Amino acid sequence: MNILVIDIETLPTTNPVIIQNIVDNVKPPSNYKKSDVIRDWYKTTGRELQQNAVMKTALNGLYGSVVCISIGFMFIDYMNNNSVESMSVNSFSKGDEPAIIKDAYAYIDTLIRGVDSSQIGIAGHNLLAFDLPFLLRRSMIHRIKFPSIIARTSLKPANRSPYYYDTMRIFGSDYKDMVSLKDLCHAFLIDFDDSVNGSMVFDLYQEGRIADIVTHCENDVNAVIQLLSTYLSLSTN
Repeated sequence: MNILVIDIETLPTTNPVIIQNIVDNVKPPSNYKKSDVIRDWYKTTGRELQQNAVMKTALNGLYGSVVCISIGFMFIDYMNNNSVESMSVNSFSKGDEPAIIKDAYAYIDTLIRGVDSSQIGIAGHNLLAFDLPFLLRRSMIHRIKFPSIIARTSLKPANRSPYYYDTMRIFGSDYKDMVSLKDLCHAFLIDFDDSVNGSMVFDLYQEGRIADIVTHCENDVNAVIQLLSTYLSLSTN
């Protein structure tokens, strides 16, 4: 089995039209009637809520953008207790968003070209709820053709297995358990550098620290590879 491990880092929208629409939809409580009270609310609480609403677009593939894609590759030997025979990690962060996505997809194509689709898997942490839907939306918005393995996210959950390995789903107690990658690594005694997290990506980008964003993205991929290796080594075929 060839497994691709994907992690993305994202930024909030910079589109002035979208930002204005978000700002316009942040309203004071309906019980605020006096103009001076409403004015003061917009200067304090309202302004903070507006800023937070714009920042949250980094979690929405309709409005946010991709700044880095890291792709790990694992070859799992089913004939040898599901051992990991080889692995590598490559990242894409150069150019604008369409260039980053196109470069990542070109690399995926080189990895899966000529491989039986039944022998290809894709993995990540919160992969099915965030990374792949975000990529799919950004691809369609930019009119970028995406690999079939990305398109499969449109399938119903029951039809995804065994192609998709989402460590949040695998190790979560139920479908609502948002277990963090950090907590999983601590539980399994896996080294995990948490000096950078997703909430810091925008500030790092503003400071021009793209290399730090890439390192963080690759750290997440390596953590998923180690967790998945543990899971597969204990699973029966």
